[in-house]
Amino acid sequence: IDFIATESNEVFAHFFGTSPQVYLNKRGSTVHITGNRDFFNSVISRMRNRENEILTYDVFISTTGIYVKVVMYHTSKDELVALLINTTELKNKDIEIDNNKKLFNDLITNIPVGIELYDSDGNLTDLNDIDMEIFGVADKELLMRSGQNIFRNPNFDLVAMQKLRDDNENGFSQIINMTKAITSYYPHNKESNSTNLYVKVSKVYDTVGKLKGYIVIHLDNTELVNDRNTISDFQSLFSLVS
Repeated sequence: IDFIATESNEVFAHFFGTSPQVYLNKRGSTVHITGNRDFFNSVISRMRNRENEILTYDVFISTTGIYVKVVMYHTSKDELVALLINTTELKNKDIEIDNNKKLFNDLITNIPVGIELYDSDGNLTDLNDIDMEIFGVADKELLMRSGQNIFRNPNFDLVAMQKLRDDNENGFSQIINMTKAITSYYPHNKESNSTNLYVKVSKVYDTVGKLKGYIVIHLDNTELVNDRNTISDFQSLFSLVS
């Protein structure tokens, strides 16, 4: 991989925090250009076989903290061209998204309320352990395969759900009396011990205002539900989850 650099521009040099002259007419072994040896060996092999395949790989330049995507191709037997694209902003966004996903998953797992997530068509996509416990669901996979849909949940107020579906409302809340509620919506092996269940249903939008789905939060505690201050706290908690 001991190539000789014959040309480079200012942008390339900027990625490495130096000037273009540092690389000109010098072998790769004499400057700090490094790469995966197996990858470069495969490039050399393709060049020798005159294969015109375009190759790409990602590199983090530690000296400047810049992420780049390298696109390589050869124009003749002995010449290799490398185009470097700055992907730092995209990479940082990916890292931020991954961190947010981890935070959200931790929140869903550890928060002391039942949570259900639905897609934009109303199909159940996930629920946490607390929600399973509230309704006595023993087999999550069975529930996910049962094709549950938020608009077919008999526990919810039909009028409120219709408004939610017709795009007139962004959400609603209600108290379910579990001694009268229809629990057949959830495949379960035991009856709930709850008397009342405080429920909050809301739409979830992306950053451009497009509907992404629905979130349902269940608070399983009769005494706390009867406490107005606690309900206010729950509303704040719901805002945090949303």
